[in-house]
Amino acid sequence: MDTFRYTLKNNQPKRYKSLRLMFILFGAFYFLFGLFLLIFDKHDITKGVMDLIEGIVFMTLGFYERYSAEKFFIQFDSEKISASYKKLNILWQDIREVHIAPVKIIFTSSNGNTLSLPLDSLGYNDVMLVKSKFNEFAKLKGIEID
Repeated sequence: MDTFRYTLKNNQPKRYKSLRLMFILFGAFYFLFGLFLLIFDKHDITKGVMDLIEGIVFMTLGFYERYSAEKFFIQFDSEKISASYKKLNILWQDIREVHIAPVKIIFTSSNGNTLSLPLDSLGYNDVMLVKSKFNEFAKLKGIEID
């Protein structure tokens, strides 16, 4: 079976795009407000510095969200299951048991360890796509799903 690779780069839910924009806008507002306080209000320098720092942190978070979305992937191939955000690499042959929850897939390995693949950062249609592709691969590998 061909490799299935899901990336968040082009499939990111709208709520994350708007959240990222909100972080950047709040950051710009706090940064400009802090700059304004530092220039025009000489009595409250601490407040101005704190607002500058908050602005920088918010904008950094907004840009980091964009960067992290480009690095996010889930991949099923003939040998293993991989997920970049969990640093997950599970060989199909090491899987003893699988449980599919509403927004995650839970694996029990042959040595008894339990690992999970959370899907809660995906949209509904993407969760269903990843689950259906996982089911196809699991059936091909002879793994029972409960």
